Amino acid sequence: AAATAAASVAPPMASTAGLEAFVPGRPAAPAGPLPQQLPRRLSAALGRRALGSETGSSAEVRVPSFLVATITAAAGATLFSRKKSQERRFGRGPSKRANPSIAAAAAGDAAPRDSLLGSSAGATLAGSAGRAVLFDCDGVIVVSEELHRLAYNQVFEEFETSTVWSEDYYDVLLNTIGGGKPKMRFHFGREGWPASKLGPLPETEDAQAALIDAMQDRKTEIFEEMVASVKAEARPGIVELIDEALGRPDLKVAICSAATKSAAQKILASILGQERLAKFDLLLLGDDVSRKKPDPLIYILAAERLGIEPTSCVVIEDSKIGLDAALGAGMPCYITFTESTRSQDFSKAKAVVADATKLVLADICPL
Repeated sequence: AAATAAASVAPPMASTAGLEAFVPGRPAAPAGPLPQQLPRRLSAALGRRALGSETGSSAEVRVPSFLVATITAAAGATLFSRKKSQERRFGRGPSKRANPSIAAAAAGDAAPRDSLLGSSAGATLAGSAGRAVLFDCDGVIVVSEELHRLAYNQVFEEFETSTVWSEDYYDVLLNTIGGGKPKMRFHFGREGWPASKLGPLPETEDAQAALIDAMQDRKTEIFEEMVASVKAEARPGIVELIDEALGRPDLKVAICSAATKSAAQKILASILGQERLAKFDLLLLGDDVSRKKPDPLIYILAAERLGIEPTSCVVIEDSKIGLDAALGAGMPCYITFTESTRSQDFSKAKAVVADATKLVLADICPL
C-alpha cells in the first residue's frame, strides 16, 4: 500500500525560473594548475560570511499527510521485529555508544547498505516517544560547494567537453536541483548533450546514463582528492551544536545529505573525525535514496529508520530545497543560510540565522 501511494505522488522539483538568466559560457582559464588554484578558491569560499537575509519566491513542496502516515506505519512492523536484536547489539545508556556500522564507514571499511540505513542505536518503534535532530551536510556542516564546482569543471575538461559551470550559474543550479547526477542531466537536457572522450553525442537514454555515471564517478574521485589536499573547515558553531546533541540521551542524531556516499563520508570524517562520526545514530546519503531534495524521501526514510514520528524530528538545513524537503516530510526546519542561499524564501522555517552559533539546542529541543 505504501509503495502504491508513493508511486502516485510525482517527485517535486524546485522552480527553475532563476536559471533562465544564466547561459553557461566558457570563462577564461584561471591562472596556474588546479592544485595551485584550490587553496585560494577554497579559502575565499570558506571565508565568505553572509550578513542579513532577504526573501524571494520558489515553488512550495508538500507531501500528503496520509503518505507520511502510511510509510511510517509500514515501517513499524519491520522495526518491531528488529527492535530486540538491535537493543542487544547496540543498547542505549546515559551517553551514546559508537554505532559499529557508521564507524566502519567512517574508517573506509565496507559496510552492508542495510546496516547503514537501519543502524540506529536501540531503535524505537515508529510512533513511540522520542525526538531526533537531522543535519544536512553541505552548507550546514561545511561549505564545500566551491570544491564540488571545481571538481565538476575538471571532469568536464577531462571528458573533453566544452562545459564549464561558472560560480553564478552553479549557485543557481545548486539551489534548484538536488544531487550531482540530476544537476548534470538537467543541464545537458537544456543545453544539449555533449560529445566526449566516450564517443559522439549520446542519443539514447542508456548512452546518456552511461555518460552521467562515468562523469559522476570521476567527479567523486576528484572531490575526494581535493578534500585530502585542502583542509576544509566546519561552519561556525556547528561542531559545538552537534556535540551537544550527541550528548543528549533523549535525542537521536542523524546526517541526511544528497552527496554521494563516498564523497560525503570523506569530508565528514575530515571535518568531524571518525570518533565523533561513529556516535551518530544514522547516516543517510545520496546513494541511499532514489529521489533527491526537494523531494522529502530522505527525511521520511530517516524518521522511519530512527523510529521517530516526523513531527518529532527537527531538521537543520541551509537552502530552500532542503527546507521544502523537511516541510514535505512534516518536520520543522531551522535554516543556517550561506552566501549563495541568503536571498531565498525561508518564510516557512522555524528560524533563519547566519550560522549555528545563533542556534540553541535547548530552544530547538527543550529538555
